[in-house]
Amino acid sequence: PMVLETIISKKTTVYVSISEAVMDFDLQYVNLTGIRDFTGRERRVVGGCLDLSNLDLTGEEAKEVIQRMSKHKFHKLDLRNNRITEFPTNTFGPVAFTVKELRLDGNPLLSNCHDEGNMLQRGGLFHLTELRELNLSRCGLKDIDFFTPWNSNHLEVVDLSDNGLSAVPSNLQFFHKLKKLHMDGNPITEVGELPFALLWNLQVLTMSNCRISSIDSDPFRNMDRLKLLNLQGNNLTRIGELRLSRSCSSAKMYVSGNPWHCACDMLMFVERYNYAVRDIEQIRCAS
Repeated sequence: PMVLETIISKKTTVYVSISEAVMDFDLQYVNLTGIRDFTGRERRVVGGCLDLSNLDLTGEEAKEVIQRMSKHKFHKLDLRNNRITEFPTNTFGPVAFTVKELRLDGNPLLSNCHDEGNMLQRGGLFHLTELRELNLSRCGLKDIDFFTPWNSNHLEVVDLSDNGLSAVPSNLQFFHKLKKLHMDGNPITEVGELPFALLWNLQVLTMSNCRISSIDSDPFRNMDRLKLLNLQGNNLTRIGELRLSRSCSSAKMYVSGNPWHCACDMLMFVERYNYAVRDIEQIRCAS
């Protein structure tokens, strides 16, 4: 067989092995068998993962590689740290029933697109019916309005860290199977009852280094499965309505790095949850 190389982007060369028997056919229909990045390292499906990270790919280029590699049945697709702003129509269609984990973190998604929801739907992101883990951190997101009850109820792990979310998105209430949610590093200022009161299966919630100054309406009371709650590095001064479900006897909680006002409610909180608060020694009273 001979090897035909095709330049996909300035950091990526893809190649296909072609036998003489198919030389007369349209090369567009010959499946990609390998990827070589700008360092000369081969990128193949290893351990069920197709690693396309750090290749300077656009959405169009990513679509071409995904569609040509789809026959290799990978369950994890890593597209982090490229320059994808939008996805062409049906980008994920060929892998709709195989991909369970998708990394899009570090792409400037939606930053130049006013029609955010349609952009993701057009690419077929929500046709990934087996998708369980989705990483959208560092993507410049200001909202996640593109999630609806019909395209989000199968997700179990979602990372929205280091975006521009100024409030906890209310449509997270549709994520009924969600087990892990990361929203660290967003400019969120307050936490209310929704959506957390409806996230019964949530086990891990991290909201460190946001700008949270108030917690209202006892939002975590229904989280019977909660194992980790991280609120470090916010602007909380009073403990307010921060209470865990009585079923969370093994929960771990981190609340240091806040300018706490150490009044009676704070002392009662520490006494009640001394089994859960794992950074008591780092808690400092601002007043």
